Amino acid sequence: MTKNILLFIVAASALIEIIVGGSIMIVGLRGLTELLEGQMLLADLISQLDKTDSEIRFFAGMRLTIGLGFLYALYNLKGRLPVLYLSFLAMFMGGVGRLIGIVLIGGDGMAVVFTVIELSLPLIGFWLSRRI
Repeated sequence: MTKNILLFIVAASALIEIIVGGSIMIVGLRGLTELLEGQMLLADLISQLDKTDSEIRFFAGMRLTIGLGFLYALYNLKGRLPVLYLSFLAMFMGGVGRLIGIVLIGGDGMAVVFTVIELSLPLIGFWLSRRI
């Protein structure tokens, strides 16, 4: 049972990181905003983000790599624990960075949701991995 829950958490983490990282890497935040038409989550920032597009795509590539690390570990959890732990650590530290941004600048509801996911899934996954 523990292993099945861990498999689910790793698979969900892989999907989140691959989808978010891959989509932003390919279309950038401007394209992502256009894909989210009507929600205007990032519309006010777009004019300022043109200068930081390269950085954002770099970090999106890192998220994509974290997701691929989860996917790689998924098929042999015990044998690939170092990759799993490194992916969890990277996801957790991204959540810490997002939390700092929320505290200093503020954030909308989605930022809070992502922060909770990025801070909790790695802790749960690490705890569960110690039991397989």
